[in-house]
Amino acid sequence: MISPDEVRRKAERWWLGVLRARLNGTIDSFFPKDIPQIGLDKAADKLARFVMIREEQEALHQQSKAVQGFGYSLGWTTQGSRLVGQNDYITRIYLDSLDDFLKLTEKEADYDVFVQTIEQVQAVSPALLPLLDRMPQLILEQVDKWPDLLTVTAYFLQHPKPQQYVRSLPIALPTKFIESNRPILRTLLDHLIPEHLNADETDFYKRFHLYVEEPMIKIRFLDASLRVHPTLSHISVWLSEFRTLHLGGSRVFIIENLTTFLTFPNLPDSIAIWGGGFAVTLLGGTDWLQPSTSITGAI
Repeated sequence: MISPDEVRRKAERWWLGVLRARLNGTIDSFFPKDIPQIGLDKAADKLARFVMIREEQEALHQQSKAVQGFGYSLGWTTQGSRLVGQNDYITRIYLDSLDDFLKLTEKEADYDVFVQTIEQVQAVSPALLPLLDRMPQLILEQVDKWPDLLTVTAYFLQHPKPQQYVRSLPIALPTKFIESNRPILRTLLDHLIPEHLNADETDFYKRFHLYVEEPMIKIRFLDASLRVHPTLSHISVWLSEFRTLHLGGSRVFIIENLTTFLTFPNLPDSIAIWGGGFAVTLLGGTDWLQPSTSITGAI
């Protein structure tokens, strides 16, 4: 027969179902609800296990609502046999109400927070409720962040394509909040503004039309005649700008070590790029680097 601890563990499995029922307005019909598979010994076993059964049933009774004032209730059936006579046996274990469930599982505080958060979401961004109905665990997983999450989603609902750097968005939050909470924000925004996102992009910033700080490319002109301005022996430009420069020179040296880059000797018809180990990959797609250009990497 099932023990009081097992009853509690089985009831805890209803937690997400209880949250969904609260979300979709069916919580009043969720209870009473039976604990399944309590097990009832066959009559043939009663004599051999009679004393043990009585002890197990007494343990269940002592922890039941009838004694404790809350928690699970017991249904009894009277059965008789020639060997042990007429006796009452537990044939049903069930919870009468939401209050009994919350007290038994010690989830009263979590449920109160859940309800408060749902009310806040409903007031600020009711369009999120269908998503949370499918994923109610998100409410409690992000319990301390919902006011700020709703602030961000409200901004994107009004400005679904910001075309700004994330830290320059006019949102009254710490500048790193969006960066630090990208996974949950992606889930929320994917649901709220599916028609505005770049669906093929997995990068959060590109997906939601935010500017991304590009890598900087450092360039040294090893031949003074190739300089973009006579006084500039080296420059740093964004990657996208580098790809449009159309610099001259027949040789390009990709140099990983910064000191080596800064002290590399001047050479005719040549430029040097400080790569820090990544520039060779970034250079892909730079049209002005013609196949005839000689590229030497990893110096």
